Amino acid sequence: MISPLDVADFLTNVIVQDVEGNPIYELEGPGWCNPNDVATTFGNILGRSVEASQMPREHWGDQLQQAGFTQDSAKNFIEMTQAVNDGKAKPEGNGAILVKTQTTFKEYVADAISRSRSAA
Repeated sequence: MISPLDVADFLTNVIVQDVEGNPIYELEGPGWCNPNDVATTFGNILGRSVEASQMPREHWGDQLQQAGFTQDSAKNFIEMTQAVNDGKAKPEGNGAILVKTQTTFKEYVADAISRSRSAA
């Protein structure tokens, strides 16, 4: 997984640089997580039991739209999620510049929860 903050930092740095040509970048986080890893991370940080459970795919669109996604953004998110589930979301190379980001999923979640608690 990749931290959105790492993506923002990377993009900010690329935008302000003079870059020759039109390079293609592939960003990759420091590690891959499965649903159980995600649940364990949240559970450890929150200090309570968190379990991953699978929602039937046919409910994804409705649930995403209830969470505020437009129909089109829900469709795109579902396609992206399916690509990850199918193992098709790994860096391809093909001349792209691979950039490994530094923030682990655990670090990102811990920071986000800490900021959320501070704001409350």
